Amino acid sequence: MLKVLVSSITPRISYTIDLVFGEILGLSAEPAERLEEVSADSPVIDYRIKTDKPLTCRIPNEGLLHEDDIRKTWAELKRGESPVLFPASNTELNFDVLSAIFYLVTDYEKWVESHLDQHGRYDPHAYPSSKENWFAEPICEVYAEKLWRYLKKHFPQLERSKKESRVIWTFDLDNPWKYKHKPFYVQWGGLLTDLLSGKWQQAGERVNTLLGGRDPHDFYGLLPDYFPKEKTHLFILLERKSKHDSRFSWRNPILRELVISLKEAGYGLGIHPSYTSFLDDEQISFE
Repeated sequence: MLKVLVSSITPRISYTIDLVFGEILGLSAEPAERLEEVSADSPVIDYRIKTDKPLTCRIPNEGLLHEDDIRKTWAELKRGESPVLFPASNTELNFDVLSAIFYLVTDYEKWVESHLDQHGRYDPHAYPSSKENWFAEPICEVYAEKLWRYLKKHFPQLERSKKESRVIWTFDLDNPWKYKHKPFYVQWGGLLTDLLSGKWQQAGERVNTLLGGRDPHDFYGLLPDYFPKEKTHLFILLERKSKHDSRFSWRNPILRELVISLKEAGYGLGIHPSYTSFLDDEQISFE
């Protein structure tokens, strides 16, 4: 068992150790507040904030995981071949990798400052993660692998458990049908709009559907051939409170029939919240 020596055990430290060492790296690890708690044959990594006698294997600690409030400044970033958050100088491992991963997985930057777009969503372009293109690669895993190489150098006997992956297929049914099951005036009005706009391919697709062809969004009969029901979940938009929502709602008997048929077939179901529901607890509860 790998021991992580800390100044004090906080919820952030416990969470991050479980995440980084257990979930990502496949190692057994736990925090310890005193070196006396560590047996002589246990590998130990020093993550104390300040100490007169630092151990050889040490992660720089800049204090974020010992706090319980939100800082009002973004994390320091050191650019280079491999940019890092919370850089440290004069250390073999040149950044606080645990704080960096915690900062990223909790979306900490959005707690520091709130920048919203016209729809009330976080505007990604206002934040360093977008400007620096952090997520062009699986950055938390990249940081964790850097930590693993550092640990392996100090403790060659360490072995990782094999991580198994699993696939869950999910579908968001914003518009269960593209053309079918809509009012007559919507169907033919849409066709007229397509023709006047020169959208010939869409117009042809629409005509084919209205004359009895398969609707482009109607893939439900194909589900059993490609997606195992025990690994497939569909999230269905059930309410129309805004022009940004689908024309279909739970009031539509055709949609209700679809939901029932998917449930009876054994697929996992959930809601795709309507446009305004994130501002209204009662609305999302109703849905």
